[in-house]
Amino acid sequence: MGDVVDAERADGTRDGDGRLARRGPRPPRRAPSSWGALTARELGGARRAHLLAAIATVTMPVLLGGAHVANTRSYEVLAWASIALVVVRIGRTGDTRWWLAAGVLVGVGAEFNHPAAGFGVVLLAAVLLGPARRSVADRRLLAGIGIAVLLVLPDLWWQARHGWAMFEMTRALNAQNGGPQYIFPWIVGQLGMACLALAVLWTAGLRFSWRSGRPLWRCIVITHAVL
Repeated sequence: MGDVVDAERADGTRDGDGRLARRGPRPPRRAPSSWGALTARELGGARRAHLLAAIATVTMPVLLGGAHVANTRSYEVLAWASIALVVVRIGRTGDTRWWLAAGVLVGVGAEFNHPAAGFGVVLLAAVLLGPARRSVADRRLLAGIGIAVLLVLPDLWWQARHGWAMFEMTRALNAQNGGPQYIFPWIVGQLGMACLALAVLWTAGLRFSWRSGRPLWRCIVITHAVL
């Protein structure tokens, strides 16, 4: 009985019959808020900016509503936040050794949810096709790409052996939720998941990143616009 109580305290989830519904580690819900504060610091924000970024991130409805469930979405959010943090740091310091960490994050994030790989691909295209190529594209970037590909290969192997199930799922979701009539609800849903107040911080942060003159920070803005 004591073990069950301890598990309940650690997990806090029961089903409708009062039985323990799930055991295991909690998904990461505090980490993205810490990453938000760290990103604000990398962007040159003061302590007040760190606190504001942390509060804004941790109060996002998508985290409050979904981070207590151990599904792929929780870890995908963490992966995106981590990739953005690393890229902002590279843009500030010019230390391209962090591309190795970015490669690990893209590869592991893609194992949880494929859109993390999309984030990495669009960001890479923005780097290689823009001014950032001259300052941060080197052998370490190539090494980071290699790491990401190696980590994704097992998933690609499984997909190939099972008829590329991810494309079938994408087609099914597009048939159910795609089309011009869903564009406006999608925009409203994005604002709802992130909180309208946080959208104001988005705008300020993207504007600051673009006006900073740092090529890699501008790549993040472009990636955000594309995705």
